[in-house]
Amino acid sequence: MAAGLVIVRGSLITVADILRPFDSNATLNANDLVNIESGQLELAGTGERIGGIIVRAATSASTAVQVNVTPFQTVVMDNDNIGTTFAVTDVYSSFFDITGATSLQIVDTSTVGVSTTTTVSGSLFCIAYNPQGIRDDLNTDLSVGTYMIRETQNSLA
Repeated sequence: MAAGLVIVRGSLITVADILRPFDSNATLNANDLVNIESGQLELAGTGERIGGIIVRAATSASTAVQVNVTPFQTVVMDNDNIGTTFAVTDVYSSFFDITGATSLQIVDTSTVGVSTTTTVSGSLFCIAYNPQGIRDDLNTDLSVGTYMIRETQNSLA
């Protein structure tokens, strides 16, 4: 398992330099999934909408933070496989939330979302199981999947 693995896939359609305060004890690392809570840029957590992906690490709230806000961005992420094991049957059928600290965010497989005609829950939609050719060390890692960010915040700016 490649804990905390987040690989951003696809082109950067929109990248914004935004200046947002965040907890002075916090560090936001490259590839962290973030959102805005109470006016502050924060690490996105379980059950929260995703506003974007940090492009470069940020340790000071007085520094402009570059955030990839590409709509429907895809990411390659590791799964925790706690409660529910990630499987090929999750492709194009399962929605998940994320869990974990900075640089350690992973897919929470125990939060398999429900899709009905009126409700869909889960920040990420699974579009590939064990993607190949991204990195040699991942070709045999069955806990890795490709996900589309589907629950987003309207704006980080």
